[in-house]
Amino acid sequence: MEQQRAGARLRMILGHLGGSSARAVVLKYVECFTGPNIMAMHTMLINKPPDTGHPLHQDLHYFPFRPSNLIVCAWTAMEHIDRNNGCLVVLPGTHKSPLKPHDYPQWEGGVNSMFHGIQDYDQDHARVHLVMEKGDTVFFHPLLIHGSGRNHTQGFRKAISCHFASADCHYIDVKGTSQENIEKEIVGIADKIYRTHSGLDLKVAHPTSGPIAPASFHPRQFQIEFEKICRGESKPEGLVVMRDILKYVECFTGPNIMAMHTMLVNKPPDTGKKTSRHPLHQDLHYFPFRPSNLIVCAWTAMEHIDRNNGCLVVLPGTHKGPLKPHDYPQWEGGVNAFYHGIQDYDQVRAQVHLMMEKGNAVFFHPLLIHGSDRNQTQGFRKAISCHFASADCHYIDVKGTSQENIEKELLERANKFYGPGSNTDMKVHLHEMTK
Repeated sequence: MEQQRAGARLRMILGHLGGSSARAVVLKYVECFTGPNIMAMHTMLINKPPDTGHPLHQDLHYFPFRPSNLIVCAWTAMEHIDRNNGCLVVLPGTHKSPLKPHDYPQWEGGVNSMFHGIQDYDQDHARVHLVMEKGDTVFFHPLLIHGSGRNHTQGFRKAISCHFASADCHYIDVKGTSQENIEKEIVGIADKIYRTHSGLDLKVAHPTSGPIAPASFHPRQFQIEFEKICRGESKPEGLVVMRDILKYVECFTGPNIMAMHTMLVNKPPDTGKKTSRHPLHQDLHYFPFRPSNLIVCAWTAMEHIDRNNGCLVVLPGTHKGPLKPHDYPQWEGGVNAFYHGIQDYDQVRAQVHLMMEKGNAVFFHPLLIHGSDRNQTQGFRKAISCHFASADCHYIDVKGTSQENIEKELLERANKFYGPGSNTDMKVHLHEMTK
């Protein structure tokens, strides 16, 4: 069952790259390396920010399973990629060499966490820079030495990296090998985040030897520990379970509370184009259910937030007004997808910038006009946004209303990602909900 679920997730990811034909082609090549019993082992959306590089390395350094000849990476460009925005650079033929020792390179300014690099390699070895177009995919062995140069642009360079392995692979114990340092670092981070707070021993999350099994990637220890926390049987030091939030939510929704929409808001540093801004909007624009007075947002800061890193800005009292028409603002540099803004509002109305400390939460009505300015720091500004509604709410048909444009955009995106017919299926589903 878990293997089927993993396959479904994999098909969904690959579906974003171009439908069933793309999925079939990718897996056809993967099978040339792994054989027919394919397992998805590690998947990343690489959102390479401006001015970062990745040192030359071998992916096998991060993988405690073997044999290496039954492992492959499928690396897919999501846009045009060249030396200007940090394309892949590979050393052809190095996949025939053994795994080399890795550690942090002594680069001025340092590198990101866990960006280990090879300490000893032939610097005269020929290199190839892989210029790729959107949708191009390169497949390579986990021992191939590769890396990427700096992103000299102001945008984020995007790619998807998927590692696959044969189900016939087996785990190894890396103790005493060159991989011991990365295991130590990963366990150290996990220890800091989880064991210190929950008593959970992550080193036993997978066996150190033996065959790979689907359950290895969904360790039940996490589920068991989470259930203990929910039942109050475990009280991890440092973990804050914010039950008081629901007391305030109930003031808006009543006792029959439903969680409708949750986001970890990881607001990136602005690249200079001001695209990290979120235009003034009303959340109800995105929600096809009513009444609005039984919906509320709980927006919680995960760190200190102020005007420098893009705090919330609100227009007090605007929750008493109607839902206004929204669309993309005509801003230089544009905005992110789905970042609709109000087209007509009182620009001289008082605005309040919400300075917040870690753990502070603000509750607001879905008709309140609000937004956020750009993040002018070098870090990602983090918050959690949770929307709740009463179970007594009902879905509406947005046809002929100001929300029709966002419905159309969502359906077009679904059609693009999931193929012809998904648009119709979703429309039928939405229609059924309004009955």
